[in-house]
Amino acid sequence: MIPALFSSSQYSVSWRMTALVLAVLCAGCHRKTEAEWDKEHFDKQVASIRNGKSDCLYLYDLQEPDALLRGVAGMKEIKGIMFDQMYNVTALGMEAVSTLPNLKTVTIGGVKIGDDLLQALSGSPSLEKLNLSPYLPPTINVETLLAFPRLKKLCIDLYMEDNDEGKAETEAWVKNFLEQMKEATSLDELILSGSVFVDRRKKVALLQKQLPGCKIKLVRGIGATVGPSLPLEVDL
Repeated sequence: MIPALFSSSQYSVSWRMTALVLAVLCAGCHRKTEAEWDKEHFDKQVASIRNGKSDCLYLYDLQEPDALLRGVAGMKEIKGIMFDQMYNVTALGMEAVSTLPNLKTVTIGGVKIGDDLLQALSGSPSLEKLNLSPYLPPTINVETLLAFPRLKKLCIDLYMEDNDEGKAETEAWVKNFLEQMKEATSLDELILSGSVFVDRRKKVALLQKQLPGCKIKLVRGIGATVGPSLPLEVDL
């Protein structure tokens, strides 16, 4: 029931004016998209690096990573990047990463690492340490891993359950990997993490003999790509 203080027409006009004012006010209230939040956080990290407070980027589940990475192409201050749950990054983004002249370490985990990503990254003239924890079965060509010109340390972390889909493909990949890695004569250190490697301890020991200048560490468990220390190292 409309109060007696107002007529029906007055009440209608008053309500419309109120609605119009609220609409104008709300028009100025922009709700940020996920991509905008990503950029804001990314820009803060970049600013921290430019100010000398850090030298690494941590990238988690970005909506438009390629555009952000192209924005820092050639940046001299970046020495490390960690990709976590980065489903949207493509070879275009990795090409931008490869232009970072002082990049030393890249970690890629929680994402399907296609060979195209690593091919683009292999153009890096400075990368020395690569940590990979790919989805199974791996789709990485060993030839691509051997193409990094200055790579000194490689860590492969494969965690596989007995009932995992793609188990046969993963085991075939590991067999091929251990056979071809004898060509990695420029590596100083190779860390192999996960039961799929531990179960092939003899093959790993043979690889160690084939690469006397490379220290091979065999690790039972997960987390070798990101942890400060290696859990449950296994003797060869």
